[in-house]
Amino acid sequence: MSAGSDFSVARLAVTVMGAGVVGLAVVAGITVAVAQASAGVALVVALLGVVAVIALMGFVARRSIDRAITTQQDGESRREGHTG
Repeated sequence: MSAGSDFSVARLAVTVMGAGVVGLAVVAGITVAVAQASAGVALVVALLGVVAVIALMGFVARRSIDRAITTQQDGESRREGHTG
């Protein structure tokens, strides 16, 4: 395996937190725009946005881990001589 394909917990954490920051920035922008019209609706949008950001972070983490597992299994298969 090359150094770029090794699993790193630090890289996982940075990727997941980065997705969270981007998601929160989007939610904050939408919330501010909606708050101009109605504070109650803005609160609901903000709460739903936080839930969506948590789901986004879980999705990114799961995808990164699945990719690392697949890469590791492919490497083991090649070492053992399997092609399928």
